Amino acid sequence: EDELLVSENNSNVAAVEVEESEEDGGDHHEIKIHVIGVSAGSTSFKLQLMHEGHADYTSTNNVPVTVN
Repeated sequence: EDELLVSENNSNVAAVEVEESEEDGGDHHEIKIHVIGVSAGSTSFKLQLMHEGHADYTSTNNVPVTVN
């Protein structure tokens, strides 16, 4: 089963949540990312798409987040 992991973020600045759902009787797998500002500042996070216990994809750059 595929899973999206988020790491290397400062949760005191922004919470990053992964929401997974299956539609059409399990034929369609959807993954959403929710970024919720907690306090002013900057952070970033790394994404990894996991498959069978290993990362099939790791973001080459962290995703920047700025909360005003």
